[in-house]
Amino acid sequence: MRLTASEVAAAASGEVVAGDPNTVFDSFSNDSRAVRPGACFVALRDRRDGHDFVTAAFAAGAVGAIVNRIPEGLGDPAATGTRAIVRVDDPGRALMAVATAARARLERVRVVAITGSTGKTSTKDLTAAALGAGLVVCANPESFNNEIGLPLTLLGADELTDVLVTEMGARFAGNIAELCAIARPEIGVVTNVGLAHAEHLGGPDGVIAVKGELLAALPRAGLAVVDGDDPLTPRLIARGHAPVLRCGSGPGVDVRLTRCTLDDELRAAIVAKTPWGTVN
Repeated sequence: MRLTASEVAAAASGEVVAGDPNTVFDSFSNDSRAVRPGACFVALRDRRDGHDFVTAAFAAGAVGAIVNRIPEGLGDPAATGTRAIVRVDDPGRALMAVATAARARLERVRVVAITGSTGKTSTKDLTAAALGAGLVVCANPESFNNEIGLPLTLLGADELTDVLVTEMGARFAGNIAELCAIARPEIGVVTNVGLAHAEHLGGPDGVIAVKGELLAALPRAGLAVVDGDDPLTPRLIARGHAPVLRCGSGPGVDVRLTRCTLDDELRAAIVAKTPWGTVN
């Protein structure tokens, strides 16, 4: 997604305090080591303060930065040059706001969101690979599935993208709802309901509630894909209004896996019965 510094400032309720407001950012990163020429560096505060790495990001080719304060040594035009610095109250929240604005521009892009207690990343990778056979797909790298990774993934899409495949993780109640408000998925996949992070989510009931945030966010014309073999699935799908596709190996599912084998190189061969025919 290509955005100017002034567009970023407007989306994030910030201001361009240095450099050229018309500077174009063609990518976004919160890691100065991964910055590409033409990028906007987002100075997040975590275990380390991203403001300490703005100069390094500029040296790596970044043409701008989203900051909360002007880093030492970059307060005058001679040091900043044409690089645009956008000052905001909270760079993390600004990143989410910019991604939300970018999503509004991607009207033709279909968003697939994947969550679950386990298997999210592999399901995301397999989904992106399958869709990529005939469509232009953008998917989050590795397991970039939180309030930082998802916005960065969305900002990596452009007008040529057909499908955005996103992974959504949750540590606390409301996390997935927040991510859905940014990405606005049409298709939601819940791999399973387990006990991962259950201590933060309020036990099994809390896990169901949080994973159900994805189904609750889907439009009525969307699609929910769920584990039809999981006895907790009925409680999960009660959270949503979209049509449901149940997958599994037992009776009563819509897509039924009848055979799955692995060769010596761990490549899978499957046979699945679906409403559209048998898949080999």
